[in-house]
Amino acid sequence: MFGRFIKNESGMTMALTVVMIVLIGVMGAGILTFVQRDLESVIEVNRGQRAFELADAGAQAGKRQLLSDAVRQHYDTSSANDCDPKFGQRSGDDWSPATIGSNADCSDTSVSKPSGPGVTRDFAGGKFEVTIQCFDQTGDSTPDPCVGGLSPAPETTSADDKMFFKVISTGFYPADESGAKRKIEAIYNTEDTGVPRAYYSPSEVNFNGSSSCLKNVSVFSLGDIDLPNDGQCPGDGYIYGVDYAYGNWKNSFNSTPRTKVNADGTYPSGLGTPQDVKNDSNEVSGRDYDGDVPNAAYPKFIKDVPSTGQTSTQITFPFDYKTQQGQADDERLDFYEEIARQQEADTGENHYIEISSNGNPPLSSWPANSSYNTVVYVKFTNANPGQLKWDVPGGCDDASRKRGILVVDNGDFGTQPDKALFSGTVIVRGGTAEPVGDYADSGNTCIEGFANADGTITVSGSTNASSTPELAYSPGFYKMQLWSWRELYK
Repeated sequence: MFGRFIKNESGMTMALTVVMIVLIGVMGAGILTFVQRDLESVIEVNRGQRAFELADAGAQAGKRQLLSDAVRQHYDTSSANDCDPKFGQRSGDDWSPATIGSNADCSDTSVSKPSGPGVTRDFAGGKFEVTIQCFDQTGDSTPDPCVGGLSPAPETTSADDKMFFKVISTGFYPADESGAKRKIEAIYNTEDTGVPRAYYSPSEVNFNGSSSCLKNVSVFSLGDIDLPNDGQCPGDGYIYGVDYAYGNWKNSFNSTPRTKVNADGTYPSGLGTPQDVKNDSNEVSGRDYDGDVPNAAYPKFIKDVPSTGQTSTQITFPFDYKTQQGQADDERLDFYEEIARQQEADTGENHYIEISSNGNPPLSSWPANSSYNTVVYVKFTNANPGQLKWDVPGGCDDASRKRGILVVDNGDFGTQPDKALFSGTVIVRGGTAEPVGDYADSGNTCIEGFANADGTITVSGSTNASSTPELAYSPGFYKMQLWSWRELYK
């Protein structure tokens, strides 16, 4: 009977079922553990990728900041340098890695300047922290333009030729820093965009009257340059002084140098056009050039360098005249508008102005503590734009000096005599419907710098158009070139 019970298999199915359930549960738990670990690894990788993308976005934000402000003094460790009188007050955030001393207000207490170190932005569910620092460079002057700067610079070169900056960007995802963190180092240097540092028009330039006179800046045009009889400038004709921007005009754009030299070894301001300098009696040999060749040895001014290369009997623009035309120029106007709107948000002053009325409205004010980075953008929005007139009170002296870039979009610009001295660049564009965009000087005006118009430029009376070297580092005259990039690890 006992043997019969042993041979009886009833109930085994239940036991086997329980055993299988237990085994499957154990195996399932093990599999779930692996799946959970894989999911956590994927989540961590995704967080790391998001943090890396945020760090890269921060580096791009640093580059964008440098495009609007490449003043080295704003990226060192001294707050006093933020108020360098040559460049004016730093506005907005402090991108420098540290601030020594008090956060100076440059005597303008209405402007808030948050102190460092660096800038933090929330972005795409995370955040990035960015600092920008300048380098010590060859030939730095006293006082030091980059206190506490990084050393050595990536290249042994003067800041007058190329400026270097290091951008450190750290990305966090999520923003509360409970997850992933990535850090990027990018070094950028300035590079000339080829924008004309001169008086330039793709139309014509007219000197209106025998008293017309330009000092310390060259004049270029794709059309004729019209000179009346008997110019009254000191020396020769309608233009005199030194071309501080281009010297003898020989550079990467033009391989043929001018031959006329001033007594002190500098090169004079000059005229250049592939068309004609009208009234040849005022055209100075070795200084001025046009498409009319007086003799075989005299270089002919050409519009474009042939595919076979430039010869010694050809001379051309010492800049890229094409940067003033087409889509690239529209993008540059958008860039200036963006800067003007940001500066208005930072300072509370009028930097972006829209004019909808007809007539010739005056521009009667300019932002306080202006620098060569100050941008004022005036846009005519009506169908029949007028002429904006420079009417800022003051005299033609350093105490009244206003610095910056004035952009007149879809309209004309004119100056008036005996107003505040303007040191900077005037850019005049007539819009896409009709390229009016004319620029006109009106006797004894006080403009130091460059004028750039897509219409006719008219010079009347005496204009001190001195082209100071600092203007080369105003927004739009340079670009930021990536010199090196790397991800930083602990």
